[in-house]
Amino acid sequence: MTRTCSYIYLARALSSSLRANQQASLCFHPKSIATCQMKITSDLLSRLPSHTRRKRDESLPDYLRRITHLYLQEKGIDELDNLQMCRNLAVLYLYDNAIRKIDNLSSLTNLTHLYLQNNRIARIENVSALKKLTKLYLGGNFITVVEGLEQVPDLRELHVENQHLPVGEKLLFDPRTLASLKSSLCVLNVSGNCMDSLSEFSCLGNLMQLLASNNKIADMKSATQSLSRMKLLWRLELTHNPICHEAKYRERIIVATQSLVMLDGREVSELSRQFLLNWKASRESRDKEKQRSKELPRIVAPPSPPFQALITSSRAEKDVFHLPDIFVSPRLRGGNGGGGGEGNQSEGSTSRTRTVDV
Repeated sequence: MTRTCSYIYLARALSSSLRANQQASLCFHPKSIATCQMKITSDLLSRLPSHTRRKRDESLPDYLRRITHLYLQEKGIDELDNLQMCRNLAVLYLYDNAIRKIDNLSSLTNLTHLYLQNNRIARIENVSALKKLTKLYLGGNFITVVEGLEQVPDLRELHVENQHLPVGEKLLFDPRTLASLKSSLCVLNVSGNCMDSLSEFSCLGNLMQLLASNNKIADMKSATQSLSRMKLLWRLELTHNPICHEAKYRERIIVATQSLVMLDGREVSELSRQFLLNWKASRESRDKEKQRSKELPRIVAPPSPPFQALITSSRAEKDVFHLPDIFVSPRLRGGNGGGGGEGNQSEGSTSRTRTVDV
């Protein structure tokens, strides 16, 4: 009996210990970060793993000034602060936190990579000082309009996939932001944002990768027209869009984007691309020929004259048609074929008819 009670006690103790460990681990889970928030402090920064090792006699401010990478992901951080000492910071990991606002980053002028996925950010702001920023990750936030990037001239990658949008709304792009990114942006990820068109991305002439899966793109003609303007595009993801169910979807996309190498995770071979381009050229040639034949005027041949024609026997009509006597029937010339038969005809004979003998 005592042994059984001991087993029960140990089982309960182990169960409570496991529950405590689970709660501790959940404290830093993205879904429970609201109950376990943390502030960025100098002490926290000094204890974080980094590519830059701290020297033995180096002060904390000097060490923070040398840091180039900071790993602050999954820490329950709700506010960006106390990063001004990290002036040489190039890469900042802040994904899976509870950050509501992009702020206090103006001192990080050397920052090139910023990871802010899965936070609570509703607006892109306060990034104009990040002149060297090349990659910005904002997926899984609450952004409804992509804006505020006009002062980031070197941005090459923008990831804004899977935003938590209001029901029935889609992700919008400020035309000024797109205009400012047209010469620099190479990678754009807009997957899972209820978008129904790619036309607004036509101005991104240097775009190389476009990820637009899980949207509502359905118009094939509009999509191919927009994609044809992206001369450097080599990777395209359009899976789980209504357009994928269109007839000859893959062939039409490949023909529209002549530089495409990867479509929906499948390689586009040069042989298949050339075959489709030749098919398109022959089809266009046939269409032009049909159109040209429709535009040509129809030539109607005049009716052929009859083999024999009836004419009146009057002398006047003979003169009009300039018929020599050889073509006039002997009966009309004088009865028996004599040359003077014409004088023996009475005046009333003009009403008779004559035939042209051939």
